[in-house]
Amino acid sequence: MKEEKVGISVLDLFKKVVAKLVLDLRGKKICFPARIEAEIANDSDWHRNRVGYIGYDEAFLVKVQDKQMVIALGEKCGQYPGDQYCCDLVVAFVLAKSKMPKDIKSSVREILSSNTYFHSSTMVAMADGRFGVRQGSPYLAQINAAISARILSDYTARDLEVDRDLLTMNLQPVVKAGVLYKEEFVDILADILKKVVMV
Repeated sequence: MKEEKVGISVLDLFKKVVAKLVLDLRGKKICFPARIEAEIANDSDWHRNRVGYIGYDEAFLVKVQDKQMVIALGEKCGQYPGDQYCCDLVVAFVLAKSKMPKDIKSSVREILSSNTYFHSSTMVAMADGRFGVRQGSPYLAQINAAISARILSDYTARDLEVDRDLLTMNLQPVVKAGVLYKEEFVDILADILKKVVMV
């Protein structure tokens, strides 16, 4: 018997939000010759290197009120120090030297490659399915107000399930099942980003 799908993962949520924004705003795809990576976690010491990264394989350019913006979905890659993260969403204005495509692409590369520790991320998702806005973001208060606890509760298909009797190596409860979201949350989240960030 086929199991009924409960909801979508945070990675699928972010992917669908990017797809909706790109479709609604007629975005143009930028492909990179190699994945762009930025460090997000480091547990290296004098005899070994252990680094987690966020990686971007592509980005999209959209025009918002005559200004260029980049939309990019990053996925966790690299080694175990970054395992607590899943992905991030970057929605940022592009400040290029000129309107030449090579300058715009160079500016996008700079935004993504310098996104160490999610400095330019609009939203960051954890491996357990939760997501939020980084501390210090200019959009923190507005996005948190727009995504109230009630809205989040309404569009959560499955809450986080942990086993408090088992702990991971960093003494956190083992995740039995990550948070899943309702498909309808895609439109809500995309609209929030349009109203708060893309103005």
